[in-house]
Amino acid sequence: MSKALVDKLIKDMLSKVDGETFRKKVDKLGQVVTVTKVNLAQGIKEGYLNTVEENAIELSEKDYLDAAGAGMASLIAHLAKTRTLSRQKTKSKGDTKVVFTQPRAVKSPFNALKRGAIKKLSSILEAKGKGRLTSEDQSQIMSGVERLHQGKTTVGTAQLVGLIKLLDASKSMNIQKFVQSEQIKSLTDLYGKVEGTYKVTKSRKGTLGIQQTTEVAILVDATSNNYPGSENFDWKNIKKELTTALNKWANRVDWENQQGSKSPKEEYLDAAEHAVISNFQNKKNVTVKKRTTAAKLKNSKQKTAIVGTKIADKATKKIRTSAKPKKASRSRVGLVRFLGVLNQQLPSVVAKNMGSPALNYQTGRFASGVRATDISRTPQGFPSIGYTYQLYPYQTFEPGYAQGDPDRDPRPLINRSIREIMTQFAIGRFYTRRQ
Repeated sequence: MSKALVDKLIKDMLSKVDGETFRKKVDKLGQVVTVTKVNLAQGIKEGYLNTVEENAIELSEKDYLDAAGAGMASLIAHLAKTRTLSRQKTKSKGDTKVVFTQPRAVKSPFNALKRGAIKKLSSILEAKGKGRLTSEDQSQIMSGVERLHQGKTTVGTAQLVGLIKLLDASKSMNIQKFVQSEQIKSLTDLYGKVEGTYKVTKSRKGTLGIQQTTEVAILVDATSNNYPGSENFDWKNIKKELTTALNKWANRVDWENQQGSKSPKEEYLDAAEHAVISNFQNKKNVTVKKRTTAAKLKNSKQKTAIVGTKIADKATKKIRTSAKPKKASRSRVGLVRFLGVLNQQLPSVVAKNMGSPALNYQTGRFASGVRATDISRTPQGFPSIGYTYQLYPYQTFEPGYAQGDPDRDPRPLINRSIREIMTQFAIGRFYTRRQ
């Protein structure tokens, strides 16, 4: 059952943060593009060798660099035009590196770059007796050069931010339980590293949009360097973390006793209860306060289960016991954001708060080792934050240990730092626990 649920949750999430859809949204944002002569030459080389294969005329590294240099010159000339949307930002000496900006994904600079490079490559090949390249060959050769999203501004990052947005807003009981679990930590750790890179909005109709918060970093490079998972924040890597977290969570859930739609055990009990009560219904001089109907059992194993005396006894006991009202569970979906924010800010806030008579900041090892491990709610509904720090060698300062000292105890320092961060969310009362 857990495998089917995980597959369904992943399928639902992927459909809402579809890669192609998010790529189009990211392409509408401002970009800063970096082109280097070396990377461009490598892309031209790969494209050429993959296209002509056994008919390839041997070219030197200088030939590929000359073609790349011509492409760079053509790009610079295009950027100098007054009517282009793209604008040159920096240029290295010798035109070995060019950086330019554009308000959205614009193809014309890349077309100019490729035209200049393929024109030079064609002339080099003609001089070596190859003859003119066909239009198809030219296109295939330049397909060895691609635009790669860099660092935190990948499409996968946008999908991750969108995913967290959906998790926060979800009303699904299963997703809420997943969000409240400790197994989601790997996902929130990733989110903490990229939060603020993109701002994802959600319309009333549930459609996700992306607002500009930072320029999208693009690197022009060889196609061989643009494979799924080549960047830390590619969706392939993020999806792996999501799948792992969901599977770990699902494997720890007691599915037999889950609430919501009736569990198998509840269906057994209902069927047995009906089997007992139906013997007394419609009989004279017998008052039955609870009427039951036959349960629709799903398979033969369920039908067999109700004849066992153990189940029947449980059903009879269930009839005699008055039902207790269930407490409404508080939603903890929003807590997923706190965990990411805490782990993003804790090292710097702890470092700021260090100083006599508490622990002093020296190497930064203590501050960087502090992290929140999970957030849950107490029965009264208050957040309870679990945290840890590098126990060796700092636990020695906790009272009861070798160098126990209330002033140098790491826990009050961490508690004060967590409280400082949590005030951003107007949360006054919460609890902390050292793991």
